[in-house]
Amino acid sequence: MSSERKIDRFDKYMKIKQLNDNKVTVDLGLSVGVIGKSRKDGRDLSDKTIENILNFYGDLNRVWLLTGEGEMLKNSEEMQGVAKPIAVVGSGNAFSGMTDQEIEDFLAAEFNKRLLEMYETGRAAPAMEVRRYQQRIEELSAQVAKLEYVNQELTLKLAAGKTEQKSEAEHEKRASK
Repeated sequence: MSSERKIDRFDKYMKIKQLNDNKVTVDLGLSVGVIGKSRKDGRDLSDKTIENILNFYGDLNRVWLLTGEGEMLKNSEEMQGVAKPIAVVGSGNAFSGMTDQEIEDFLAAEFNKRLLEMYETGRAAPAMEVRRYQQRIEELSAQVAKLEYVNQELTLKLAAGKTEQKSEAEHEKRASK
């Protein structure tokens, strides 16, 4: 077993894949700073983070990441069925002559097909899907809080306006007597 830590091996993977801490944090739905803190003396990646990494980065060899043995990237046999990105850019590609809507429909169908394959073969990361929903809930909660604040401000302004109008009316009443 290698004396090199898992974070050190993952750093090598990140380097060849041109990933940075921020990209990995967003991809995996990690708390900010988890990757950086893992690099500190005596620390390493948690088991949960490793599972997230292995579920998200399908070409990363589990044995290599955990032990340092073998190759960093899975071989072509191990990669069978792992979703590969679709090239969209460039002339003469599969999307030439298609409308934007047709491309969007095709990509949505392809995404759903691949996601279903991942779930059926156990390669999907349900925790990451949950994290995306949690992030969306947090975004919506923040929007609700902003709307509540605006509502409160408008209510206060409206009440202040009514008080001011009432005060002016009373002043005019007294002045006319």
